[in-house]
Amino acid sequence: MRGASTLHYLFKQGLAVRGHTECTGNFENLLKLRAADNASLKSWMDRSGYKWLSPAIQNEIIQDMALSFAIVMDETTDASCKEQVSICLRYVTQSLQVHETFTGFYETASTNASTMCDITKDVLARFELQLSNCRGQCFDGASNMAGNVTGLQKRICDVEPKALFVHCLNHSLNLSFQDAMSHIPHCWDAMNLVKDLINFVRDSPKRLAWFASFQDHDTGALWLLCPTRWTM
Repeated sequence: MRGASTLHYLFKQGLAVRGHTECTGNFENLLKLRAADNASLKSWMDRSGYKWLSPAIQNEIIQDMALSFAIVMDETTDASCKEQVSICLRYVTQSLQVHETFTGFYETASTNASTMCDITKDVLARFELQLSNCRGQCFDGASNMAGNVTGLQKRICDVEPKALFVHCLNHSLNLSFQDAMSHIPHCWDAMNLVKDLINFVRDSPKRLAWFASFQDHDTGALWLLCPTRWTM
């Protein structure tokens, strides 16, 4: 990781990685400079065996930075009660700018891990991307996505072990927020009251029509309160 971040810095500054010899190159000397303040890095640099810092390894890291991408994926139900999968690709341009590109919504009748894996492969094939270049995958914590036995992240890791799985931080924030609010009685009671009121109105066509009669014309439908989207 230190070697990758050091190479990233040299690329961004437009500096040469290697010199006339490995000992005189910017990469080697910058690592030694960083090791002065980092005990674990100094221990690694002092090794007599493999350090995995050779020009061949450097070239592999450079290639990974140039061709690699990450998958950001989630599934949800739309207004017509159809299951849709949204897929984004996260990548770094030649100017080292991070981008996330939305590829589209993909309708599916099933959201099991096998189907999600097929959708992922199909999308990558359409963009002529190789799964072997995937270096990251970001999903929520659902078992079909994050499962470590048969989940989507495990299926991708079986093909490309370098594709690191990261739990969606926004989803983690919502879950943490929900758990924190559950320990505050006034907040918990208020959210439950809102939830009960929404259910009370939605359970009756007459009450729903009455509710809609005094809403603004551009107001949408009365949606159920989602317990994992409190921050929304």
